[in-house]
Amino acid sequence: MKRTLSMTATVLGIVFIATTVAAQEETTLDACTDVYALSRQVMIYRQDGVPQDSLTAAMETEGAGQGVEVDLIRAIISDAYKVQRFDDHRQRQDSIDEFSNKTMSTCVQGS
Repeated sequence: MKRTLSMTATVLGIVFIATTVAAQEETTLDACTDVYALSRQVMIYRQDGVPQDSLTAAMETEGAGQGVEVDLIRAIISDAYKVQRFDDHRQRQDSIDEFSNKTMSTCVQGS
């Protein structure tokens, strides 16, 4: 129950970030920084073992009707679940850092 509440609160935060990206005219760096934060949180959930369908459903439910870039959220979640899940704390942290940095780099290069 506690994990579900925590996930819901964080999903709301992620939806807010995605809404902000969609709703404001931001510089490329600002938008990519928001994408970095989103990808980091998604990978934390991935490494914590949250099922992909649960995370996707929660984000889609929270983001419905709010102009959220749902395709962006889905793409980040899909990419995160292609990465191996680790038991070792250091490996988990490294995968979170690597994934979010890669997403940031891809965002900046694509803009």
